[in-house]
Amino acid sequence: MDGIANPMPLLAGAVCYFSLALHRRVLRREMAASLASTLAACDAVREVVDALQRHRAAACARLAGDAAAGRCLVERQRAVAEGLVRLRERARKERGALHPCLERADFASLEAGWQRLAGEWPGFGVEQCQAHHGRLVDLLLRRLADFAEPRLGALLGDEAQCGTVRNYAVRLPGLAESLYQAELLGFAVAGAAADATHARVRLSLLLARVEAALGQAREAGGEMPEADAAGLAVRAVAQAARRILPAGGAPAALSEFHRLVEAAIASLDAWQEACRGNLIHASLCEDDDGLRLQAA
Repeated sequence: MDGIANPMPLLAGAVCYFSLALHRRVLRREMAASLASTLAACDAVREVVDALQRHRAAACARLAGDAAAGRCLVERQRAVAEGLVRLRERARKERGALHPCLERADFASLEAGWQRLAGEWPGFGVEQCQAHHGRLVDLLLRRLADFAEPRLGALLGDEAQCGTVRNYAVRLPGLAESLYQAELLGFAVAGAAADATHARVRLSLLLARVEAALGQAREAGGEMPEADAAGLAVRAVAQAARRILPAGGAPAALSEFHRLVEAAIASLDAWQEACRGNLIHASLCEDDDGLRLQAA
């Protein structure tokens, strides 16, 4: 036996190595599942937000006298209802989680608010219709920020991704909502028969907030082509809105304004999807210890 090496240390080392490899594989799978669940919850919330925003645009246009806007209202109302069904199912799956996408009370408030809005909006004024939609959208955007940012931050565990996380969960959804509001205010300014001073002041202040939020988003995580394109598109909206501010706008100018808003919102969606892709890619990259996710 003196000439034979003791195999036990080698065997113990092999067992430790394969145990650690198995543990790391299980950890990666758990992280991937948690990330997929969090992104699915974000998708469910964003779907309802988008449907509400589009329903608001059509309903307010119809109340303002645009008969053509009424043609898509049934479809847009159905989109909200279907989105709420999917969000309810996602919230049910997350019941009891540390940061669920929606608490029971939040969903009850959201559903009751939508039921009232869906049944009563034809009797509202334009501003009342905007306000009711806005409350529901604000509730969802607050919840998106409350659950997505801490969950994604904990999963990624890398300060270098904080800007991307905040852009994805907070800044870019908020910017899109601000652009929808800017469009509504722009049409209010242009369509006012008498004094539109209040709407002009609100639009001017909103544009300043949009530009500030855009600057923060670019600074925090804007090193990507989608951010460059979104920045140009949002600035084009701000420039068009300021041309409307002094004395309203002709129908052709308003049509162009609407086109620019739609293009800017699409560019923000593309930027948000690029952030999502970066977060998924970061979750696949390990540091030297293999126990924490890091940015690529």
